Amino acid sequence: MIGARFSGTEENNMPTTVIRGITYHYISKGAGVPVVLLHRYTGTWLDWHNTIPSLSSRYRCIAPDQRGFGKSERLSDPSAYTMHEYVEDIVALASHLDTEKFHLAGISMGGMIAQEFACAHQDMLLSLTLIDTAPKLPEIFYDLINPQITADYLKNHSLEELWDFLFQRQVKALPLTTVPRTPEMIKAARLRYVEDNSPAAIMNVARMLIEWQGVWNRLSEITVRTLVVVGDRDVPFVALSDQMVEALPNARRVVVPESGHIPTYDNPQFFNRAYLEFLNAE
Repeated sequence: MIGARFSGTEENNMPTTVIRGITYHYISKGAGVPVVLLHRYTGTWLDWHNTIPSLSSRYRCIAPDQRGFGKSERLSDPSAYTMHEYVEDIVALASHLDTEKFHLAGISMGGMIAQEFACAHQDMLLSLTLIDTAPKLPEIFYDLINPQITADYLKNHSLEELWDFLFQRQVKALPLTTVPRTPEMIKAARLRYVEDNSPAAIMNVARMLIEWQGVWNRLSEITVRTLVVVGDRDVPFVALSDQMVEALPNARRVVVPESGHIPTYDNPQFFNRAYLEFLNAE
């Protein structure tokens, strides 16, 4: 949930396109083999702003704001938020960018979408990287992101107050999941949350994740070369990441030290080295 605020010019110069009837924003930096980077729940392409500079010297980095988040269209229709819609958005974006095959990486929710993508369109993938994610949402999050609790809270509170409310619930439930943050970092993350989210997306995507049946029984079908990454302090996902590697036919795991749920923020230097080593080994 917590991340630093980006102050560069890329954010104000993101390409815009219309795919599958919705306005879609994304970052495209560098040249070479494409790498598509998917952000977490309530995140944006900024989840990758510490990684893109390292990758873009050798690869073309494509990092979208997925539907409902950031500068992409914030749809109010609950049916617009399904795993199928998110997967097909990636297909359409790849087509728009004349990209037939690419490396795919996703953080948390982005990793769940990436697994669904791999099950449906594995022929489009050069590799798969799954970061602090799982083949099914861990049950501890069912309460933490419960859409009804969110809806009830927003009847009398602002999005900024919702951020504080959810953050405190998260810290209480998962005290070791994130590394310490300065007050300035927390303030920046709160501002980013308010600017880049809408109640409709927050609630409907939470419902999607809770109702998602998952892909545990389909992991054996994903034979593309896979890297499973987990922060050493991300308690709910450490054991799950080990189980994922056992279930995936062609996978290995990297544990990022001094990192919580978002290694690209918590320890970007270590993550970037590990990810580049994986990509370069193709």
